[in-house]
Amino acid sequence: MGDLNVSQMELILQNVAESVLLLDSDLRILWANNSALQRINKSVDYALGKLRCEVMSCKLPHAECPVEEAMTSMKSCSREVVVNGVQWSIRAYPIIDKLGELAGVMEVSEDITGRAEKDRELRALVESVSDGIWRWNVNTGEVEWSNRAFEMLGYVPNELRMSLEQWKSMLHPDDRESCLRKELAGINGSEAGFSIEFRLKAKNGGWRWILSRGKVIRRASDGSPMIVVGTHFDTDERKEHEIALKRSRDDLIMLMSRSVEMKDPYTHDHQRRVSLLSKKIAVSIGLSEKQIETVEIAALLHDIGKLFVPGEILVKTGNLSSLELGLIRSHAESGYEILKDVEFDKPIAQIILQHHERLDGSGYPKGIKDGDIFLEAKIIAVADVVEAMSSHRPYRAALGLEAALEEIRSNSGKLYEPEVVNHCLKVIEEGFIF
Repeated sequence: MGDLNVSQMELILQNVAESVLLLDSDLRILWANNSALQRINKSVDYALGKLRCEVMSCKLPHAECPVEEAMTSMKSCSREVVVNGVQWSIRAYPIIDKLGELAGVMEVSEDITGRAEKDRELRALVESVSDGIWRWNVNTGEVEWSNRAFEMLGYVPNELRMSLEQWKSMLHPDDRESCLRKELAGINGSEAGFSIEFRLKAKNGGWRWILSRGKVIRRASDGSPMIVVGTHFDTDERKEHEIALKRSRDDLIMLMSRSVEMKDPYTHDHQRRVSLLSKKIAVSIGLSEKQIETVEIAALLHDIGKLFVPGEILVKTGNLSSLELGLIRSHAESGYEILKDVEFDKPIAQIILQHHERLDGSGYPKGIKDGDIFLEAKIIAVADVVEAMSSHRPYRAALGLEAALEEIRSNSGKLYEPEVVNHCLKVIEEGFIF
């Protein structure tokens, strides 16, 4: 492919979601893209030649303005600022002429109010989990701990400035070598995760046993790990830990389910509704308490793999291309990858992997048939179809409950397990509502 020319670059900038302004050295507008013009609700003729602060109806204090800082420092600058109640991410890039003089500035800004609010909600959810949660930036060595991770060792939140070196210094000398070896093997291995038990020094000088589980969630282009996240479990008091583990599991399930909701508002309520119907079907069939709990949890998380599907595809109102449909269908395998190392003491990941499989082998992702599909997955498959067809989606209106029931009736024995279909019809006949 050849190099992009100026007109192609302008076309790209015209169609990006962020607001882009080209300013001269006096901060007068020389050029604005469509997003910037939509933001101020003015024509390009109105904006050109006017001062940025006049057109944008705002003026930041000099100390907070990344545009002015970029002009002064002759270096790119980025900052998140709040203007008139709206939170913006602003990036400014100085434009230097051939003589090394400042010719102007390119400003790229984005309204991140909603994203910032979701970040706060997610952080609040993280802090509600009863076990410690951590995040490690492998490139910088920076380590973030949740409040609970600090409290576990007797510290108040953020009392220590956490980093990889700080964490190493807290490791028991007898555990350090094996712990670091297992951790490196875990993040660089094919599984890209680890589970290690070690002792950390508490604030009172004593040692506390911690079970740490971690997983790589972001890699560089060369495959090297960039971001690792995980949990800390206090294993000193085994009995208390068993109680906390169940509570932590429930919190983690809700946290993961909510994480999908933040990306796709249709998915979380869908998962909850599928879980309700799946549990009712499992109870009607007469499954054991453990199987019922397995169905309930797997159904609540069955679409978690959509975290890896681009958001614009999840909310697309038109027909999906074959590539987009493939990305949507990848969510079953992605959900399996997310959960396969989580110790639920139940085959949750496998059930999630299979929830789009069908008796005749026409399902996905593996195309397996009747005898190879978990009963729990067959239950979720039926509940998933009934709920999805009954509810509104971005790409179509709700088809209605009757259409959904006709679908499972007509394909009972071909796509769907007859026993499951019969019990689904039974619980709805008895008055079940989502």
